[in-house]
Amino acid sequence: MIFNRYTDYESLSNAIEKTRYPGGGTNTAGALSTLVSTVFTPSRGDRADVPNTAIIFTDGESTINEALLTKAIDDVRKIGVNVLVVGITDAVSESTLRDISSPPHQV
Repeated sequence: MIFNRYTDYESLSNAIEKTRYPGGGTNTAGALSTLVSTVFTPSRGDRADVPNTAIIFTDGESTINEALLTKAIDDVRKIGVNVLVVGITDAVSESTLRDISSPPHQV
């Protein structure tokens, strides 16, 4: 997602609708690392004077790069991103959702 690519609700909504789920494992650490290295950067339209919020949709427990998850969570917190997490299957780990999301936690 590039923040300066979609400048109105309709174009953003259309882009979200066209997003496809590739299947395979769950790489939560990779998603969080991408937020830090690629998404919330000035070159992608991030603005220092606007709070950053990410919504993570996950289908279950992280199965790829699990050892990197704690560091990825810490890195996202260090840059001040507010993270909302939505579990979308019965396989989600509630404790992992709490670890990833910013307070307050609601189930």
